[in-house]
Amino acid sequence: LDPDHDASARQLKVARQLIRTKEEGPAALKENRYDEAMAAYRRCLEIDPTNKLWNSKLHLNLAIVLAKLGDNKGALEACNTALALEEKYIKALTKRAQLYMLLEMYEEAVQDYSTLKELDPSSDEFRKALKNAQLELKKSKRVDYYKVLEISK
Repeated sequence: LDPDHDASARQLKVARQLIRTKEEGPAALKENRYDEAMAAYRRCLEIDPTNKLWNSKLHLNLAIVLAKLGDNKGALEACNTALALEEKYIKALTKRAQLYMLLEMYEEAVQDYSTLKELDPSSDEFRKALKNAQLELKKSKRVDYYKVLEISK
């Protein structure tokens, strides 16, 4: 890069700032400082909002932190944002499918695991997860007579 070229110098500065700030997130995450990790990822998102590839990864990292904090719905939103930026992002799709399972949204989980199986047909992990999601979906559609009759088991 030509140091005298203004646009190149700005881009280099942004890239360095992104890398420096992004490194704070995983470091805080490793030490279970989730609030600090979340703040670092959010600061990164403000640095270069036009970088779709980078921001999709940041939103996934944010989803991981939110899930660790027990905010599964917030984590799901972050995964959706990551996938809106990068449609076939396997890690984000996997995390979203796991979150759907936790939130007992089995139809959506089946959809995501089916997509993952199509993207990586050789993966036993996705095949087993899809089978489990399909089983949970089937079980969720059964009538729970204890619940209907409002009696304990």
